[in-house]
Amino acid sequence: MSDKKESYENTNTSTYTRPARKKPALPNIHPDDAKDKVFTAILKALLKKGNKPSSPKELANDIVKHKYATLG
Repeated sequence: MSDKKESYENTNTSTYTRPARKKPALPNIHPDDAKDKVFTAILKALLKKGNKPSSPKELANDIVKHKYATLG
């Protein structure tokens, strides 16, 4: 038996950079609907929540929090 020590070197010398956050992708919608900022903000908020049932207040809070649109 030999007492060889194996050395493991880190071959990755670059530092880890976090990928940029992607905006929720909107499904194909009619161009007239895409122009409506509040409608698209509602769609983005629903996609962010995973399309779970949400009250209008919850959606409004998410829209303002993630700056999808300016409300009021």
